[in-house]
Amino acid sequence: PLKLAVVPYKVFNTSQRIWLYWKNYTDIDRTQSCTFINKYNITQDYMYYWWNTLLAGDKERTLFYGRFYSDVGPRLGWMIVSDPPGGESRQDYFLKMILKYKEKYCSVFFVTHLNADVQTGCEMYVRNNAIQECGSPPANCTDYYEKHCRNKTTVYNSTCETQVENLMKS
Repeated sequence: PLKLAVVPYKVFNTSQRIWLYWKNYTDIDRTQSCTFINKYNITQDYMYYWWNTLLAGDKERTLFYGRFYSDVGPRLGWMIVSDPPGGESRQDYFLKMILKYKEKYCSVFFVTHLNADVQTGCEMYVRNNAIQECGSPPANCTDYYEKHCRNKTTVYNSTCETQVENLMKS
C-alpha cells in the first residue's frame, strides 16, 4: 500500500530553529517569550525535539516526543505530543497539533491540550531563515493566521535571537 506523505514531518525536518511567532491565547505565566523548537531526531513517523523558551529571562529547555499522523483529503496531518520515550498509551499524550496551513518557511497549527479543559488554540511557527531574510513571516501565512485565528499574542520579537544566543554562551 502507498504510504501517505506526512506533512508535519516536512514542517519539522530542519536543523533551523522553528520560532513560535504568534499564538491566540495567553499563558497563566505571561513571562514566557522567545519560544522555539529544535529537532533532535526525526523519522517519517515521529520526532524527538527540544522545546525552548525564555521564562522570566532564563532559558527553559524540555525534550518532547511527537508522533506524526497523515490523513486523506484536504487535511494536512497532525502530531500528538508526549514526554519521551514516547507515549505507550493514549493517556500519555498531552497535546495534539493539527497542521492547518503550510508553506516553505511558515506553518499554522490548531493546538488542543488533551488533559486540560481548555479551548483549542492557534499557533504560527516560522523558520529562522524566513525571519533573517524577511524580518517577518511570509504574507500568505500571516493572512491565513489572521483570517482563521482571530487573536494574536506575540511570542517572538526582534531581540529573541540575540537573547537566546547570549544565554547559550553563559
